[in-house]
Amino acid sequence: MEKMYRILVICLIVLLSLPGFQYVTGVFKTKPLHGVVNEPETVPLTFGSYLSSEYQSSVTKIIDRHFGFRPFFIRLYNQVDYSLFNIPHPDGVTIGKQGYLFEPWYIYDYRGDDFIGKTKIEERVKHFSDIRHLLKQYNTGLLVMLNPGKSWYYPEYIPDRFIGKRDSTNYQTYADALGRSDVPFIDVNAWFMQLKKSSEYPPLFTKTGTHWSEFGAKLTADSLIKKCEKILDRKMNRIHLKDIEWSEEPRNTDNDLEKILNLCFPVPQIPMAYPVVEMENKYPIKEMPSVIVISDSFYWNLNDSTLNNSFRSNQYWYYYNSIFPQKGDPPLTVKDIDVFKAVTNADLVILMMSTAGLFKFGDGFVADVLPIVEYNNKGMKELWIKGFIKQINNSKTWMEDIRKKAQSRNIPLDSMIFLDANYMAEKKMEERKMEK
Repeated sequence: MEKMYRILVICLIVLLSLPGFQYVTGVFKTKPLHGVVNEPETVPLTFGSYLSSEYQSSVTKIIDRHFGFRPFFIRLYNQVDYSLFNIPHPDGVTIGKQGYLFEPWYIYDYRGDDFIGKTKIEERVKHFSDIRHLLKQYNTGLLVMLNPGKSWYYPEYIPDRFIGKRDSTNYQTYADALGRSDVPFIDVNAWFMQLKKSSEYPPLFTKTGTHWSEFGAKLTADSLIKKCEKILDRKMNRIHLKDIEWSEEPRNTDNDLEKILNLCFPVPQIPMAYPVVEMENKYPIKEMPSVIVISDSFYWNLNDSTLNNSFRSNQYWYYYNSIFPQKGDPPLTVKDIDVFKAVTNADLVILMMSTAGLFKFGDGFVADVLPIVEYNNKGMKELWIKGFIKQINNSKTWMEDIRKKAQSRNIPLDSMIFLDANYMAEKKMEERKMEK
């Protein structure tokens, strides 16, 4: 009995010593945790930092972050919560029915919880239209894309606690307002929901991913190229679906939500389709258009070799902040460049956003470009005023009519000429808006 007791004590000491041994030696390989990790800062050892305990606190945080087998223990903890209590870690993941994973803000969008109002959305669409007509003067096209949301594609898997009355949503209001405008747009969300009804198409969202599937991304890329051809009135190198590979092993971003759960065991998957595509090379790359895409993370799936033959230059302005491909160190951002010069040098600007981000759709871009639109319109109005004053001076009939109005209102003739010219210029501006 005493011998057994000693063996158990030795085993316990060994087990308790293993994390420290692993921390010092790192002899055992462990699977690292997925996700961004902010390393704690090391406070230099000084007399002051020691007395204030800042140094000791920083060392404790570092040891806590790097103790032996930490990734394994965290994955084990996460797995127990996930499997036994249906609790995900981190908070940015919601477990839906049959194990489908959602980011909660896509559910909020589907419910209309983040609705910003019809007036704001219609005003934003008008801004898109005004910017489009300004860019046309520089031979630059504008395309708007409403990218899909997983909750719209899989509403049947949303947890019951989120089901409630859904009135107006940002997506539906944007789709309606864009449909009544002159702005070229692609409603990918509506298209995906329509394709879901057909047995011909594989799932366009995966069970454990938040973005469109690899198949959905390639399908969108093909439609995007065709829409660009129509807007720019030019031929482009297209992509063609040659075959489909089926797999239950996720690739690329098809399990991006599962990765950040940091579990011990993989989540059971549904079969996923992976397209085998062929890129055309009919036309020289130098003849292809240049494009600037202002988008959320959904463009990552498109910003790969798939579009290399279709655009001679393909800039991705990630959330209207970082610019990819990167050319600077530190990384180049939108704040570092002349935005208007960049967009007017491109053949096409694409504004795209998934449904969950529509509450802030185009915010930075519109704020930077709209003042130029307004200045341009003001300049046009001044030119029209000058033109109408010239016409008045050259027209005896018009001048006589203005002279009578000046006398009846008891104002100087020059003032009356300006008022008439200003009225005609404003009327011209309104006609121009109606033409849009």
